[in-house]
Amino acid sequence: MQKTVTFIWIFFATTLLASAQEPKAIDSLRKLISGEKDDTVKINLLDDLCWEYLYYDPQKCLPFAEQGIQLAHQLGYEKGEGKLQNTMGVAYSNLMMFAKAKESYQKALSLKDKTGDELGKAKTLVNLGNLDLLQANYNEAIASYTIALPLFEKLGHQQNIATTYGNIAAVYERQENYELELIYATKSLQIAEKLGYDVTVMDSKILLGNVYKTQKKYLDALGLYHEALAIAVRLNDNFATAMCYHNMGNVFKSMGEPGKAIKNFKSQLEIAEKLNSENDRLYAFMGLGESYLAQNDLRLGEQYLSMALHLANRLGLRDEKKQLYFDLSQLYHARQEFPKVVRYQNLYMNLKDSLFTESKSKQIHELTIKYEAEKKENEIKLLNKDNLLQRLEVNKARMLRDISLAGTVLLLTIAVFLFYHFRQRVRANRLLTEQKQELQDLNTIKTKLFSAISHDLRSPLTSLHGLLQIMEEQNTSGNLKPFMNHANLMMSNTMTLLDNLLYWSARQVKGIPIQFTKVSLFQVAEENISLFSTTAKIKQIKLSHHISDQEWVFADVSSVHFVFRNLISNALKFTKANGEISISSMRINQQIEISIMDTGVGIAASVRVLLFNYSNGSTHGTENEKGTGLGLVLCKEFIEKNGGKIWLDSSTPSGTVFKFTLMAYNSSEESSPNRFTSFLETTKE
Repeated sequence: MQKTVTFIWIFFATTLLASAQEPKAIDSLRKLISGEKDDTVKINLLDDLCWEYLYYDPQKCLPFAEQGIQLAHQLGYEKGEGKLQNTMGVAYSNLMMFAKAKESYQKALSLKDKTGDELGKAKTLVNLGNLDLLQANYNEAIASYTIALPLFEKLGHQQNIATTYGNIAAVYERQENYELELIYATKSLQIAEKLGYDVTVMDSKILLGNVYKTQKKYLDALGLYHEALAIAVRLNDNFATAMCYHNMGNVFKSMGEPGKAIKNFKSQLEIAEKLNSENDRLYAFMGLGESYLAQNDLRLGEQYLSMALHLANRLGLRDEKKQLYFDLSQLYHARQEFPKVVRYQNLYMNLKDSLFTESKSKQIHELTIKYEAEKKENEIKLLNKDNLLQRLEVNKARMLRDISLAGTVLLLTIAVFLFYHFRQRVRANRLLTEQKQELQDLNTIKTKLFSAISHDLRSPLTSLHGLLQIMEEQNTSGNLKPFMNHANLMMSNTMTLLDNLLYWSARQVKGIPIQFTKVSLFQVAEENISLFSTTAKIKQIKLSHHISDQEWVFADVSSVHFVFRNLISNALKFTKANGEISISSMRINQQIEISIMDTGVGIAASVRVLLFNYSNGSTHGTENEKGTGLGLVLCKEFIEKNGGKIWLDSSTPSGTVFKFTLMAYNSSEESSPNRFTSFLETTKE
């Protein structure tokens, strides 16, 4: 694992100095405040004191910020109140009290709009974007930064422009969109170098180094990290120094030089011990453990990975725990301690599924909030409409009173009819509302049911599949070999069937969203061949591909994986022992044609016309494997949603060839999201 997180180290920096003696500046400011009368000068001094505490102990900042806000409110000093609300938001953010931080920032923005403080508004917007970045609300973060930029440009604040460009680059790194990260990090670096703003220069070089590391331009990445390290040492910035050592260790680890990686991780660990930074200590332990594992020094690898896991548990860092479970399962596999392999593999899969479920739950929660907001807005519109109708009815009644007696009887008859019609409409609306609520409840139950099925069935099946593979490796001969092969084959087929059923059910309930991005066909082929390698080995089938590593398409990556997985699974299902399955691709104008060919039993002409219809039943494979008949139907739907088509090539004399097309990726298309390293700097007014 290669963790290159900037903001986490900066974030903890504000809480690690609490045990040290208070800086002299704090003592001086407190003496000035105690002798100052209650006026705007005292309010500004309280804000300065709060910022000193932010770098020392943000918890102590809060009472002084509250005192300043109350005084500013009493004096009607809205500009000062806005400044202190912004400062309080930064303090809450550093204390991870995100809801209160957002509330303070919103109050600050409201006050700055009232006073016309454009510079203060822009800085608060940057801080609000930083808060959203910390909480992985990337679209909201980009929106805040994008609003702040033109305000800084209008006021000519180049330093803040450079910082904001860097923050935008950090968002794109978290989204793994390295092309846009490179653009904004370069802009930030150019402005910062021109101004001589060393902090932003350093952070921009780190961001660019991370881009080059992802692109495997390791020497370029090392050069930028070394330049950033020199600045960090010159500024006596221990946290940035530790970060540079960590990133260089990851580069050397990627280059296959674990000895040099260990040297850098040890340098990071020395700084972490000096700062008493558990966060830096955790990542240093992880880097050392993984590097020693790469050197096959299993004793030291186990020692450092175990210490890292202990810290990750204490800090509640679940992503790091997941990676450590995986690393330890690999280590114990190398030691052939298979009970521990199964234990840590199960912990890894359970935590991975749990994190996935929580992510989906968060998305559902956000959609629910959006739905409720839109619902409330529509209710307000409907209420206004009803009020208008009521006023029209009153005016109509006044006009009726002026009509002659002869027309009164007729109008009363019409009124009765209208009243009856209105009652009927109310009853119909009430019935429709109740039915709509029932449908929503049923859909909610269905969604939760399929989510439970996905988690509760996939986790044990995945664990059982892994256990069967381990047992097969340990029983390479003897009477159990045929049984293990058959069990492994059946388990692989069952997991494929479960995937198809879950995709079909999700499509029936809420549809499958399509998100176009840049997809490597080479990587997709590699991953899916690796997925089915055990099944192919059991059935003695040669499984290979002939796709270039430069072959890219513009499509939904989940859809492409699903189609590859189903077509390869079908080919394995109907190909006998000593057969062959081959995957290839060919560019035709603006499309890529992918072929999956097997030497299997072929498909009868009477069956071909029904292949992509729901009426097509399932056929047993060469080893009596079962299916649902849904795979090819879903493949056709996904390919068509991605702008392509799929068909069976009937010109092949023997075996089967499925072909499908996808849009070729062009540089003008939207690039895919890539990896993340954060760049975050809180702005003071």
